[in-house]
Amino acid sequence: MPFEIPYDYVVMLHLICAIFFLGAITTEVLVLAPLRGVLTEDEFCRIEFFMFRRIRRTYPLFLLPLYGSGFWMYAHYYSGSEGLGDFVSTSFGLLLTIKMTLALGMFSIFALAPHVFMPKVGAGKNAWTKAKHMLIVLGGPEDFRTDRFDGIHYLAFALGLGIIILAKLMFIL
Repeated sequence: MPFEIPYDYVVMLHLICAIFFLGAITTEVLVLAPLRGVLTEDEFCRIEFFMFRRIRRTYPLFLLPLYGSGFWMYAHYYSGSEGLGDFVSTSFGLLLTIKMTLALGMFSIFALAPHVFMPKVGAGKNAWTKAKHMLIVLGGPEDFRTDRFDGIHYLAFALGLGIIILAKLMFIL
């Protein structure tokens, strides 16, 4: 008999990781962004850079199980259907597929963030340096571009809210 992970444990892991992932984004949008009007641009840049670097170094602990469990649950639900058309013809399947698409958009933002906020640090470097920059953030506060803070963070925040709403609607509709 193959080892099978109980579904409820996967859901619990997924929710715990989602809380940490979206919690950091929420903190940046609802706590850090309002401080921008009180702090100097240099102070804001330094705080945002060090938060960004800390988040980048700890997020993989939550992102890997979050997305792994998410794909596992999608496959779990999808396995009972005869194809994608059959799956998305139900409101549950359609909402889950939209939720998964938003989650992939969120992951893209996370993956590209070091290159969006610090384009000069990773530019023209070899693949190893670019990978290190993506995972641990190279450079310093002086390399950080805060002019892109609002657009990226508010987009990620909106995607996160959308994912949460869809997750609940899937079981209501």
